[in-house]
Amino acid sequence: MNKRDRRFQRMLYRFHPQEELTEYEFNRVCFGLRSSPYHALRVIQQLIADDGDSFRLAKIIASRYIYMDDIVFSVMSEEEAASAANELIELFKRAQFDLVKWTCNSDSVLSALPSSYKMSEPLEFDKTVQFKILGLSWDKSRDCFEFKVTKLDERCSKRIILATVARIWDIMGFVAPVVLFAKLLIKDLWLLKLDWDDCPPQQIVETWKRFCIELPLLNDVKIPRHLGVFEHCVVRLVGFSDASERAYGAVVYAHITQASQVTTRLVCAKSKVSPMKPLSIARLELCAAELLARLIKRVHDTYDSRYHISDMYAFTDSMVTLCWINSSPHRWQTFVANRVVKIIDNLPAANFHHVAGIDNPADCLSRGLTPERLISHPLWSQGPSWLAQDLSLWPITNTDHNTIALDNVPEEKITAHPITTSEPETSLVQDLNKRISSWSRLTRILVYVCRFINKLPRSGSIAVTAFDISAAEHMIIGDIQKRHVAFDIRQLGAGSNCSPALMKLKPFLCDGLIHVGGRLTNSAESSEYKFPIILPRHDALVESLIDYYHKKYLHAGPELLMSLLRQRFWILSARRIIRSRINKCNTCFKLKPRPRFSLMSALPGHRVTQAEKAFAHTGCDYCGPILYTPIRARVRVATVKTARGTLVRPVVRLCPLPTQ
Repeated sequence: MNKRDRRFQRMLYRFHPQEELTEYEFNRVCFGLRSSPYHALRVIQQLIADDGDSFRLAKIIASRYIYMDDIVFSVMSEEEAASAANELIELFKRAQFDLVKWTCNSDSVLSALPSSYKMSEPLEFDKTVQFKILGLSWDKSRDCFEFKVTKLDERCSKRIILATVARIWDIMGFVAPVVLFAKLLIKDLWLLKLDWDDCPPQQIVETWKRFCIELPLLNDVKIPRHLGVFEHCVVRLVGFSDASERAYGAVVYAHITQASQVTTRLVCAKSKVSPMKPLSIARLELCAAELLARLIKRVHDTYDSRYHISDMYAFTDSMVTLCWINSSPHRWQTFVANRVVKIIDNLPAANFHHVAGIDNPADCLSRGLTPERLISHPLWSQGPSWLAQDLSLWPITNTDHNTIALDNVPEEKITAHPITTSEPETSLVQDLNKRISSWSRLTRILVYVCRFINKLPRSGSIAVTAFDISAAEHMIIGDIQKRHVAFDIRQLGAGSNCSPALMKLKPFLCDGLIHVGGRLTNSAESSEYKFPIILPRHDALVESLIDYYHKKYLHAGPELLMSLLRQRFWILSARRIIRSRINKCNTCFKLKPRPRFSLMSALPGHRVTQAEKAFAHTGCDYCGPILYTPIRARVRVATVKTARGTLVRPVVRLCPLPTQ
């Protein structure tokens, strides 16, 4: 590392707790930091940017096919391979990097390299870097990938099974059904809620032992490294998806046509265990289709830079999934709609087709396979038999999935159709009452509104007069009666009898309002007092009127408030609504007096015990008559307790009580 930059790589350290801390400085780039992967790749990117133009082929390879400190690439010819190796060595020498451990499936290419640059053993992938995470070894003589599996510990527990599955590094998914089989065992243990080292049920133990015995059979699995792509060939990607109650997955094959020769290769596969929360089969099939769309898109983006991919095909055996994908997402509920959108973003809906269940190799990814069954499975390595044939022989129909007649397609969103309802017309007073709950404000605002629409004569003054208030109240009361006793108004106007509910009040019509007849016709009181206006009990405006009188007369009680209202209005069932409104008054609730009960002293013993004989205890008044005169207007009072409270009365005179 450059001396001027070493100060950024300092650390404090001591070899013994008793020693003092010493400051150390790294002379080389520090490895093992969280940012070390970025440092390694950033240096290479800078090298490509500075000197890559001088090495055209090396620039392409270093920018696309480098994995940390390993470079893995393939070319079409030996001459191109030798040229690429020399360019890469020269490019990295510019940054003092030595590319070593070269290996190739061509001996002529390796012979042109110095012996110090060659790898003496076959390329071994282990878990130290990304390509070695595959857990595969490459046999360069046969140009294929292999698995190296040793005999496993047959002890069975959740900890051992999980550790064993983690050792099978199969990133490309070549043996994904086998890995899924072990994952399903882990899920079963998880559902049983066993501890990490608890012994599982005997059935799971026997299944695990058979799995461990068969797992070394994966050593016989050979995966060709070369897909069989040459110049002037047509490359297609074909994917399959399937799901069951326990798992779902997707697999992608390469379909290569060279002249009249057709080759199919397994490219990659991926499986997932279904979630703990149960989902319907239709939803799991949709999740599998989404996984397939993402997988095909990833494979296409990876290989499209090297050779042209002419077309992509996706197959599923679920007609419901095809119906969902080929319809507008807004038709379906949120779960389905979100996944349909993701599918269409990765792969057009027209690329999805139906396949029979017996021809779907993704069925292996939905149920899992033991190693023995995987090796002998007829579909997994090459796909269905028709996949190796010409495209014209594939079982693809031209069915328009948008017109598929499926009864009761699940997950369809319930569409709310707007229904127009005609509400009854509301009057001006009702519209104002929706915004104003105060009787006094309502009457004043109604005055200004009526002035504006010329329903009240304009006075010379802007101020509201008593006549205006009276006219506004008349308008409000008329609106109340029209909404509640319109039938009675029509009957009385026509000279007929009104409803039985009002008959006992002897109502009559005056100025468009119904008044109480009563027996006070000959009274000298005012007409308002003799003939009050009839009002219903259940109305918001009547409640506002009661609240207005209650506050106007300083929060009067029920009896007083009813007496005040009766001077102008006759409210039906007035006592009940008045008590209800007073109980809802916050001020009255806060100030409501609570009676205090004084503690009474114990009665004298001679009053509660039985006497030995009559007149054992007697009392005598020796005072006689007392003459009492008020002093300077002072009033003496007497307090008397009653059942409903305490009465306080002035003392007018004192009288002696007779003793005989």
